[in-house]
Amino acid sequence: MLVSVAFALGILLPPPPKVLVKQAEHSFVDDTNLEQGEECDLALKAFDAEGNFLCAGALVRRRSAALAAAVHDCWIADSIECGVGPNVQARGAQLIIDCLFLHHLESAKAADIRQFAVFAGDGTGCHAAAHLAARSRGFTVDSTCADSAESVLLFCGADGPQCYLTEAAELETMSDEQSQQHGEVVRGIVRHLRHVPTRPTLSRLPEMEMSVLRDLRSDDWQPLQTQPPWRNPCFFSSFLTIASVTEALRRGVPIFGAGPSLVLASSLIYWRDPVKESSRRSVDLLIVRLGMAWQILLASRYCQAGWVPRLFGSYCVGGCCYAVGRVLTVRGRRGVGAAVHCGVHFFANLGNLLLLPLVR
Repeated sequence: MLVSVAFALGILLPPPPKVLVKQAEHSFVDDTNLEQGEECDLALKAFDAEGNFLCAGALVRRRSAALAAAVHDCWIADSIECGVGPNVQARGAQLIIDCLFLHHLESAKAADIRQFAVFAGDGTGCHAAAHLAARSRGFTVDSTCADSAESVLLFCGADGPQCYLTEAAELETMSDEQSQQHGEVVRGIVRHLRHVPTRPTLSRLPEMEMSVLRDLRSDDWQPLQTQPPWRNPCFFSSFLTIASVTEALRRGVPIFGAGPSLVLASSLIYWRDPVKESSRRSVDLLIVRLGMAWQILLASRYCQAGWVPRLFGSYCVGGCCYAVGRVLTVRGRRGVGAAVHCGVHFFANLGNLLLLPLVR
């Protein structure tokens, strides 16, 4: 019964509008349209069967100061020519988004959807069809461009792949040349999206675990940098070490404040202007490790029984904050990653403070 209904609808309903996507002329996006440091990788226009101009889109590559990485901005807008229906315009915008998205995935690392943003306005005026088309393709995450504060749409890694799987299945049932050509584009996107994380399920837990381990080992990240430096939560939370130093002095055991004093100095020197590949970071990591080892050595010699769970418990929680902060930073969420990293400073100093009452 359902098969018969579907077959009947396939006969009665008109076929999808024919849309032709062409590469835009070289002068369509030139230096007058681009900011300094931006380059247009690909510009496309969509036309209907009668040659009416439907919409246009451009893929602009630039270096993001906020993400410290190369990103692609997908600019897309509708034509304002009269007599062009919104449904046909939306179809044209879908095809353009697909082509530009595939171009990004083929030129980026391992299907990196975090560095592709669609600038499709607010869904009104000349962005009505383009905005609708972007959302129909899984770009449903409303966000703000970190560099310009403009509204953008980001790809939803949980639900977005299903949009392309559905489109691929529909195109398989069509035999016209246009559908076959576009089917190649959509299937190319699907192949790249196979490794995009989706909602956690029991069957995907091992894959998610491997993804976390891969991100922990990744060297493709940059620390959060802010101006002025005290806007960086890691710089601000470094001052928490003052509590460990002052409490050790107040209790008359300054030797327990020696390590935290060096950690305080190295942390402030590094986090005032954090750079991953720098001697300041290397020195900071070395001093933090030596400082922790020094506290453990002192505790084993001068503290009463019960110091192990207090110190090691706090240090372990701090280590978890470090790991989670690193994964978030690698995945492009540097602000949240820096905030979670503050837990390293908090729990390490909490362990030092819990230790001092046990000093003999």
